[in-house]
Amino acid sequence: MLKVYRILLEPNLQILQSVNVFLIEGEEPILIDSGYQESVGQLSIKLDEIGFKLRDISMIINTHEHLDHFGGNAVIKETSRAKVAAHELAIPLMEDMRKQLPSEKHLKGLPDVIVEYARMRSSIYENLKTAKVDVKLKEGDFIKVGDLFLEVLHTPGHAPGHICLYERENRILFAGDMITEKGTPFVDCLHGNIGNFIKSLERLHTLEIDRAFLSHGGEITEVRERIGEILQRELVIEQKLLEILKNGEKEFSELVEEVYGGKGFPYFTYNSVLAHLLKLRDENLLKVEKKAGKFVISLL
Repeated sequence: MLKVYRILLEPNLQILQSVNVFLIEGEEPILIDSGYQESVGQLSIKLDEIGFKLRDISMIINTHEHLDHFGGNAVIKETSRAKVAAHELAIPLMEDMRKQLPSEKHLKGLPDVIVEYARMRSSIYENLKTAKVDVKLKEGDFIKVGDLFLEVLHTPGHAPGHICLYERENRILFAGDMITEKGTPFVDCLHGNIGNFIKSLERLHTLEIDRAFLSHGGEITEVRERIGEILQRELVIEQKLLEILKNGEKEFSELVEEVYGGKGFPYFTYNSVLAHLLKLRDENLLKVEKKAGKFVISLL
């Protein structure tokens, strides 16, 4: 049986959220994700409390290429012999921070509220220390942990290089950002894809999972039920958008207002709605046009 410690790390900026990293005990302790660069001090203190040191870590497995999951890699590698492992699609964004911000061509196709926040977030971390990824992971790889094996499941959508780690014998899943304890995981329009996210969730829904360790939230045991809830909520958003558009074309901000009622942080609400609109557009259910500088959506 895996001995797992959940370690909650807090960011130093209010606009960022706390994140869990997980230490798997063994002769060669493994860390799943590394939190923010500025949280490594917290991590060191909390490892001391459970009887470990940063230098004990033999490997960091990053679930994906978002800053709260790999930001501590370089600092940890400086004080340990840890190797970094990540999915092959995540590596470019983890090794070169300039790639965290999409191209100008891509940004021009997004609403200003999304672009402005993306630029601001990118500027915060433009000087982040990065570390070379030593182990390139892909779907179906196995990572030995004691007498057990963690299976790499490529679960794109939240990020192109997102992986979950599945231990079949004990039905344990390290879910990364695929599952949240409440609400739904955030899928943005910079590197995310809601269609792929839904397919990945549907795949996880077919697995036998007794315990899931979440990057945001705690450990859950009613895993299939929680996945089903997230899938249902995503479906409800799509149905609501299609229902609104039956009454005629809508400007993008109007759709966001009708779906979220003015609640929530604009970067997340606008991103969420746009992610669904792009999926529905790709399914040939609607079209997105730019008229007089505004995004206008209508059914086909």
